Amino acid sequence: MSEHLLGIARRNGAPPESLAILERAVDALVAAARAGETCARFEDLAEVSTEASRRALLATGLVSDEPTAGTLPLVLDAGGRLYFARYFDYERRLASALTTLARCAPRSAAEQRESLDRLFERNAAALDPGEPDWQKLAAALALRSRLTIVSGGPGTGKTTTLAALLACLLERDPSTRIVLAAPTGKAAARMLSALGQAAAALPETVRSLLPRESYTVHRLLGARAQSAGFRHDAAHPLALDALALDEASMIDLALATRLVEALPADARLILLGDKDQLASVEAGSVFGALCANPGLSPRCRQALEDATGIPAAAIAPSAGSSLAPLADTTIWLVRNYRFGAGSAIGRLAAALRSGDPAALEVLAENAGELRLHAPPAGPLSGALIEELLGGYADFIARLRGRQTDPAAMLEAFERYRVLAAVRRGSRGVETVGEALEQRLRRALGREAPRANPWFHGRPVLIERNDYALGLYNGDVGIATEDGRGGFEVWFAEASGGMRTVPATRLPTHETALAMTVHRAQGSEFDRVALILPEADNPVLTRELLYTAVTRARSEVSIYSAPERFAQALSRAVRRSGGLGARLEDAAQPPGTRESQA
Repeated sequence: MSEHLLGIARRNGAPPESLAILERAVDALVAAARAGETCARFEDLAEVSTEASRRALLATGLVSDEPTAGTLPLVLDAGGRLYFARYFDYERRLASALTTLARCAPRSAAEQRESLDRLFERNAAALDPGEPDWQKLAAALALRSRLTIVSGGPGTGKTTTLAALLACLLERDPSTRIVLAAPTGKAAARMLSALGQAAAALPETVRSLLPRESYTVHRLLGARAQSAGFRHDAAHPLALDALALDEASMIDLALATRLVEALPADARLILLGDKDQLASVEAGSVFGALCANPGLSPRCRQALEDATGIPAAAIAPSAGSSLAPLADTTIWLVRNYRFGAGSAIGRLAAALRSGDPAALEVLAENAGELRLHAPPAGPLSGALIEELLGGYADFIARLRGRQTDPAAMLEAFERYRVLAAVRRGSRGVETVGEALEQRLRRALGREAPRANPWFHGRPVLIERNDYALGLYNGDVGIATEDGRGGFEVWFAEASGGMRTVPATRLPTHETALAMTVHRAQGSEFDRVALILPEADNPVLTRELLYTAVTRARSEVSIYSAPERFAQALSRAVRRSGGLGARLEDAAQPPGTRESQA
């Protein structure tokens, strides 16, 4: 990349000092993209004064400081952020589309006061005196706005809120076309299942109108097998009235832009996620940026009081006159209905969110649902591998009993998972996963040459999207013998059924006994074992710890030296990006943009 651009700059007659800063700039941008960042801070590249370096970089003829030009490969904005042009363009397009949604004239939700009171009546018993019902407020906010952003951890009721909101929309207009989506197949399936459970108390007339299918974002947009493009875009919008996107923290900048631009002009968008989780693997921390500055105007707070009966003064402090570009669109759910005040997992998750050292105290208690193990230095011992494999005891028992029902096998397997922070190394996914697989084969009496990875009950993790097969990165399946000397792999469908794919047709995959924390996003298990590396690593952050711990419903075991856990707790993810600045620009009247502070 740098050599190509340097060659062009030389042909443009760029002086030596310009070539030097260009090479550093391109190398920094490549490193930033690998780290999930959309830009680099120009001040970090300048060896002399920033202004002199800026002039030298612009002299290459490859860098624009007038972003509307859009023809040069690099962009340097007024805030000192340096971009590959495509990432700047994605940020600008996404900001424009979202602010257009947010600007739409609000619709009164007061007319559905009775519906909101009825749907959230059961919440009252769990709330402290004077505590606002944030679920009810989130639903009311979504009824009045075409863009709603709801952030909350597991157990805060995002799906309950969504079910009530969809019920209100359908009571208002039964013909409303509602679509459910998530970044991964696993998350999409879980979204549909959770919505079905949350909607159980709704009237049958409403339940019958709820979506019976959920989509991955790629499938929804109509990904083409042999192309990077999608069937749906701004010129060919999706056929829907309301889109609910779950696990929105997992969506990257490019995909978020494509999705929002494919919405019909009058559609409603509901983003549900957890701002404290790990961001997407690809470039961009979209959901975190959108949730960063929630604010409700006095007018909005009064409208929410009219719709819910919750006093405006209790809803949030007044945002004053300086509102964020997406004001009146964002609510954080803070009440946890899954983990009680005495729950060790709940207390640990709360401490991890803020980097509170109290997390170490919670771990030190070694409560029944939360355990900290400090393995000796070196590779994990055989006894510890056996301990980790023991978490799959129910699954292994089914395999020993020659269980042939793939749905039952997959359900047993999905109750527990071994997670690792890193992929390589003695405590990474590759080493731990291989050790677990060897022990599992031995336990089943099915040891085989390394050239033959297949055995009945092998859990398989898909590592690459295959649009033709409808398989996506992160999908998990179970292998069974096909009766013809080969194997087939069964995958759960969002609708609740199972489908099979011949093992020989699978895209890149691996045995799923261990996976990275990143791959576990969008999944939940009864029990989780988390393994941290011996040495410090930049991936060890409080967001990684929080994401891993909140994958568990009932039990977490952490295998780490206490000091390594403490290092991760003290480190927060800081991704460079300018989506917030692009939103500020998009919210300004034409002719006054490009503040980019």
